[in-house]
Amino acid sequence: MCGTAAKVELTTDMQEISRQLSVRRNLGSAIVARARIVLRGFERLGNRAMGVEVDLSAKTVGLWRRG
Repeated sequence: MCGTAAKVELTTDMQEISRQLSVRRNLGSAIVARARIVLRGFERLGNRAMGVEVDLSAKTVGLWRRG
């Protein structure tokens, strides 16, 4: 399943909040994973590479990136 990731624009404040969420230990794992996916998206990583980093399948990463 190939496609183009949605273009997302984040302000500096939004990026900082995503960074903070991505390292929190007391949040749900889904929120932390989603924050990591958002941040990695700006590094132009593919779904497979992101999936390895956040311990999710490439398919799940792709669904979250489109959602």
